[in-house]
Amino acid sequence: MKDISNPLIKAYYDALTPLGYPVYEGEEPDDELAKMYIVISDVSSTDASAKSNNAHNANIQVTINSWEVKYNNSKSLNTVAGLVLTAIKPGPVSTLTATGIGIVTTTLQNDNTTAYGKLSGRVYISRNLIFSHLISY
Repeated sequence: MKDISNPLIKAYYDALTPLGYPVYEGEEPDDELAKMYIVISDVSSTDASAKSNNAHNANIQVTINSWEVKYNNSKSLNTVAGLVLTAIKPGPVSTLTATGIGIVTTTLQNDNTTAYGKLSGRVYISRNLIFSHLISY
């Protein structure tokens, strides 16, 4: 058995950093000022090995957080979500590459938007994308 979390998170980080928005692993810092930023959550996985191969089914959540003063209609949030989706899975059969593991398949398991409401004049909205992977090594 092998740790797949670090290589998978690094593959996400490498794919999302070029988008030009702050990217964090786990949670954002308390002093984040950017109106749009991305958080990569921890990996959850289960062993899917067979007699002839080692494999895992893994899930990872990417959250795009946004805030605007007074009004936030999620247009910018949805644009960035589209960039994230393309970075993670640019085509029907293409997927990320990671060092030390093989990402065999990538599917979007869940996609939802959460409006948190207003706080100190800012309106907060997040988009949560959960990806599933079959990983072999």
